[in-house]
Amino acid sequence: MRDSAERIRFIADYLSSYKTKIESLNKNGLFDAATLYELFASEVCRLWFGQAFKNLNTIRANYPYVDLQSEDEAIYVQVTDLVIDMLFSETDYSKFVSDTYDFYEDVLIGYLPQYVDAYDNASERRRYRSTTERIEAQVLRIPDEIVRVQLYRVLFLPSPKFYCGDWSNCRTSYSYHEKQFINSLWEKYGQYHLKSLLTAMYELHISELLPEVLPAVSLSFSKAREQETDSVGVAIRQNSLRINEIITTAFVVKEDQIKSSVQLTAAFESFLNLLVEFNVEMAAVILDEFRIH
Repeated sequence: MRDSAERIRFIADYLSSYKTKIESLNKNGLFDAATLYELFASEVCRLWFGQAFKNLNTIRANYPYVDLQSEDEAIYVQVTDLVIDMLFSETDYSKFVSDTYDFYEDVLIGYLPQYVDAYDNASERRRYRSTTERIEAQVLRIPDEIVRVQLYRVLFLPSPKFYCGDWSNCRTSYSYHEKQFINSLWEKYGQYHLKSLLTAMYELHISELLPEVLPAVSLSFSKAREQETDSVGVAIRQNSLRINEIITTAFVVKEDQIKSSVQLTAAFESFLNLLVEFNVEMAAVILDEFRIH
């Protein structure tokens, strides 16, 4: 294959059939997300370099060194770095269409279910943070604003579309520094994709993220409202159950923590006031109770 565009098209065709396999395997509990991502990456390398690759992690965990080795043992690959470089190298962003965005999102967030599962492994969490920061740096270099803003979605720590499972059954927790990292991402990009923000908050476990992420959530909705679009109203109407879960959990479970911080109190009240403006009855009730107690 002669050029990057041709390779990407070929890989995209492969991904289309591969997603079906992933969904089937996940539904039957046969593979976890890490295994699936490494299998996909080895196929990408096979298509890109024109020879087979073996996964060294099946022999011994190698991170942060190499994950894949070529058949002739001449090429060694650290999967995440390779995939990121491929996607953002000499890319013609003017040709992006809906399928292109889907392809980029499927590939770039394929490792993220592991972030939830790595609650007892600080080094793994640091690894995923480094990967997200690497992706962020590439996304911010995209000259086309429409493409750049659309790809902000991959920075929310969402799950890939092909991942099938009930996130509420997954145990997880976050350190203060991990919550601040999540806060920093959501404060920068949450306003552009409110629905993705709420989905990510649910999947990463609302009860574990609160109350520290309240400033990011409140700021994201406030910034979106300032743009004078209907995105805020649409997001609230389409995600009313999750929004009610967020504010109810914050009030019932985290009230003391929130009231011990001026910043958190201001963020919570600001978010509730915004929701009241959009006729969210639960927000009005909680705001009154929060101020009384």
